[in-house]
Amino acid sequence: MYKRNIKVLRVGIFFWIFYVTAIMSISYPVLKYPVKTYCTVSSDFENFSDTAYGKENKIEGYSFEREHPVEKYQVPNLVSDDDTTNIEKEVIEPSQSEGEQEPENQEVIVQEEEPAVSMIDSRLPGIVYIHINEDKPEAPLMLLEERKSETDVIVDISSAIDNQKAYQANQELFLCICKVVFRESGNQPFLGKLFVAEGLVSRIASGVYGSDIPAILKQGGYGAELDENGVYHVYHLDGTEVIDVPQADIDAAILALSGTTISKEILEKATQVRNEQYSLSLGPECYQYGSIYHYAPDLVGEKELNKRVINCVPVSFEYYDHAFYGFWLNKKYAMNIV
Repeated sequence: MYKRNIKVLRVGIFFWIFYVTAIMSISYPVLKYPVKTYCTVSSDFENFSDTAYGKENKIEGYSFEREHPVEKYQVPNLVSDDDTTNIEKEVIEPSQSEGEQEPENQEVIVQEEEPAVSMIDSRLPGIVYIHINEDKPEAPLMLLEERKSETDVIVDISSAIDNQKAYQANQELFLCICKVVFRESGNQPFLGKLFVAEGLVSRIASGVYGSDIPAILKQGGYGAELDENGVYHVYHLDGTEVIDVPQADIDAAILALSGTTISKEILEKATQVRNEQYSLSLGPECYQYGSIYHYAPDLVGEKELNKRVINCVPVSFEYYDHAFYGFWLNKKYAMNIV
């Protein structure tokens, strides 16, 4: 009897030890790989829990065992189901992506994406480049739609419009502006047409040349005349009158009247280029009204070109076959740049 009681007691103790061991193994699983790394594998780890990924604790082909709840971005080392080799992960700051650790105390330079499309009109570029003519540095700066060298200066013109600069023109003046744009830039790309339109609108709206619009048009050499009936007529260089105007020239006039400031943005950046190039201190006088002057270098004589050298026109840019500028000095007040 005594022996049988001892046997029953041993069996009971055995089952009690087995039961306790089983309960503890379920509540406190053993961690195969110590928690010691930080990682940004997934933002889901921020709210990690026992049941976050199911009972098997698998994420994207990896399995792991956990000792305790993890802090933000902290996870145990992962073991691939396909490869049992322990994958060690280096310490990575939460703001960095996995595998892109940067040296300490190194400044991170973020390059802004260059806008490729204009927010004003799809026919306009979002950015342009100012390029110094290597063969003739004193010549008008070159305006390009594609970068030519690493030293080219980027000008963002994707949103160069100011509604406060909009000008209200009556129907006759509007038609006149459209005809002048066609007369002056009929062979130009849309951006060149807009430069001409901005210059004409700025001449009229700025008050620099007074308020007599017919006189302003005549002084600018636009081939425009106002008859006794209040109708403007615009004539080509050969004397024929401008009658039909393409839609692109009309659209350029509409944008300029709406307050676009593209030529102003370019001339402002060009002024900075000239100041650095020749150690000058040119200011807003060179760009505040945009490109209110323009000429075709291939169509003017040597005498006229001499009036537009850098000493008299310190800031100008050439686009297609026209040069544009917003400020000039007569020979008496010319600068001594070159």
